Order: sequence, then structure tokens, then C-alpha cells
Amino acid sequence: MESFRRTIGIALVACVIPVSGWGSAVGEPTAEGICVSWKATVRILFVGDEEAVGNSCEGQIQLKNLGEEKARVIVTVSPDSFDSGEPSRDEEVSALLGGSKRASIVFTSDPFVFPKTGFSFPEGLSGKLKLAGRSHPVTLGVRESKGGISVRTRVNLSDWELEAPQLAWGLVGEVRDSILLSAKVPVSTLRRLWESSL
Repeated sequence: MESFRRTIGIALVACVIPVSGWGSAVGEPTAEGICVSWKATVRILFVGDEEAVGNSCEGQIQLKNLGEEKARVIVTVSPDSFDSGEPSRDEEVSALLGGSKRASIVFTSDPFVFPKTGFSFPEGLSGKLKLAGRSHPVTLGVRESKGGISVRTRVNLSDWELEAPQLAWGLVGEVRDSILLSAKVPVSTLRRLWESSL
């Protein structure tokens, strides 16, 4: 049974951003970057739903000061940098989320209020998410803590005209269309961005 699950998992799982809890499986970011994750649910015949998660701590974040206490955040991560513990699956995810050109996954926020007295993020951060070279609006849920902030959003692959992988035309298994994306940004990174934007 274990070999069967492994074979199906390699053939099926692809998709992004993710985590069931706030930052519970996103990894530990460094002072220079952020960690980003994808989480997918896979339906497997005779087995049921299983979950797969891929992590990358090579994400980059920029904070652009737009003046008048307004700012914009840009997060970029290479689809090739995700690690799910299964190289074949990682290759599928890279091709799915990055497209034929392996384009970077990019979130660009709408302008938001960024007070000069200290860094702060709204509870809902709206903007556009680019997957496989296509952009669509999304809203990130934001949670602040002493260690930094965690963000997450759930997206449907079909909104980006991306087809979730199937095995045997979906008769044996398939990846659910909805995936969860998450990221964790440490306080040190936020402070550096804040200070450099003034």
C-alpha cells in the first residue's frame, strides 16, 4: 500500500502558497528572505484524500514607499525552489506554476496605508498573483505576531486556466482544483524593509 501511495503521489501532486495553520508548516525564514509554501489535496481511489506540501525559503520581498504613507509589497519566488521531498513532484509543480518558461510566482499588492511611525499591515492585503505568467486578483489573510507576519490565500487553479493533474483521466486520482498558499515574513526582514523605505 505504501508503494502504491508513493507512486500515485508522484504522478498526481502539483499546485502552490501552503499550510493548514498560520505558518505551521511554512518553514523558518532567514533574515534576507521569506518562506513560501504550497499545499494541495489529492483524491486517490481506494485511499481517500491525502495532502502534499512544498516549501521554499528562497522567496524575496520588496516594500515600495509610494509616498503619503502609502506602500506596495512585492513577493517573488521561483517555482523551481519548492521542495516537497519528492523530486518528480517538484518538477511537476514547477512546470504547472511557472509555465513553460518557469516564470517566477509574483504577488504584487495594491497600495495600502503604511504609517511612518512603524510597520503595520492590514488584516486583508489585496493585490494580484501571477502564476504561469497569468495574473488574477487575490486577497491575502494577514496575521501579525512577535516573530513577524504570516499570510495565506486559497486559489483555484482553473482561475489561472491551469489544469490540475489527473491519473487515468481522473479515474484513479486527481489533485483538487483549490490550493492553499502561505508565506512567513520575519520581524528582522520587516524592520529592514521599513527602515529602507523611509
